[in-house]
Amino acid sequence: MDARLKLALMMLAPVFWFSCGSGPAQEGSTYLVSDLEREPGDVQSPETLDQVARNNEFALAMYARVATGMDTNRFFSPLSLTFAMGMVHGGIRGGIISEFEAVFGFPPAGPHAALNAIEQQVEGVSDSTTTVRFENGLFIDPELHPTRDYLDLLAQYYGLGIHVVPVVLDPDAAADVMNRWVRERTAGLIEEMIFPTDLQDAEFVLLNTLYFKAVWKVEFDPEYTWEQSFTRDDGTVVRLEMMWAEPGTWFRGLETDGMKVVAIPYERNQLEFIAFMPTAGGLTTLEQQLNPAWLQEQLGSISHGDSRCPDTLTLPKFEVTTRQEDLFELLADMGLESLRTDGYEYYGLPSSRGSTRILRILQESRIKVNEGGTEAASATAVIGGPIDGGVDGDDAGPVCQPRHFILDRPFFYLIRETSTGSILFMGKFVG
Repeated sequence: MDARLKLALMMLAPVFWFSCGSGPAQEGSTYLVSDLEREPGDVQSPETLDQVARNNEFALAMYARVATGMDTNRFFSPLSLTFAMGMVHGGIRGGIISEFEAVFGFPPAGPHAALNAIEQQVEGVSDSTTTVRFENGLFIDPELHPTRDYLDLLAQYYGLGIHVVPVVLDPDAAADVMNRWVRERTAGLIEEMIFPTDLQDAEFVLLNTLYFKAVWKVEFDPEYTWEQSFTRDDGTVVRLEMMWAEPGTWFRGLETDGMKVVAIPYERNQLEFIAFMPTAGGLTTLEQQLNPAWLQEQLGSISHGDSRCPDTLTLPKFEVTTRQEDLFELLADMGLESLRTDGYEYYGLPSSRGSTRILRILQESRIKVNEGGTEAASATAVIGGPIDGGVDGDDAGPVCQPRHFILDRPFFYLIRETSTGSILFMGKFVG
């Protein structure tokens, strides 16, 4: 350890109730952890339930900004971004706090207890067939001197310690440490999140990862996966691998004059993949209807089919990776206008070089959908630095008609946890 890093740690030790931990240190960094334990979460509290609703509102607003009208495959995690910005909220003050409330629905006192409860509830569905895992990390340069209050908050509500890395003196080494941390927590789906150039003028990086892996309640048989036609919105037809599911009532669906919706459960019924496909008009027309009330109405109308004539389901087999490097500007345009000014103080992370600010916000996400299930991950980075730096079978009824859910046109989709209704990921597939 060089003299500069030793001095920084000596400066931290007498002031803050943190210790050098033997816990989850990342190779190439020194790990500091609060003495405070993580708080238990209350997922049924009014504050948590309200924050879930606000998180989902933000998810749809973000989709409108990054996916609606685009003729490309997209995939992202609004919840990962919400968690990352929740951690930011805990360390800043100024007029930007009201902007956080407008954009994310964070109350002035912060969303921390609610996000903590949501994380614990969502992670609680994990078992031998399912993994849902959040991880949070703070990587700081030795010149940064986090306040005790801020780091206690991060430990209590986000389970976060800090990694001291040479962000300023050796950005290549710092980026390597962070990338190994992300790779390990996303099972290699996100391989290179931070580039050394991303650390220009930076002194800290807040990271959130969300990893998801789950098997379908009823798996698709690979023997019945074959190339079929997929019609894009411009009328062109391409051949894609399409998976055929066993007909049944194990999934739910909705069929209207202009749309088909299918909800495909994973082995743990608390998780499901929901796709929305227009049968008339283009996907953009359907996307423009996407708002919280409309979504709630559709989700409430999805039903199981008739066991006398089971529904059928055909779904593309696909992989999508999306990297977004413009989230700073996106959030500023959505209402966090103070990001573009020095009109706020990141008091939780003061630097020996002066006050700090947010410089850039990035996210990379990847999803793989196949016969067995779904694997997905997202990593969000908030990078900052100094301001001056850089029916029953016996009943009579209508003739039974099976529904055919063949997703052979562009569709948008989401993955959600059903007990809270939390949207984990969103995306669109256009072929």
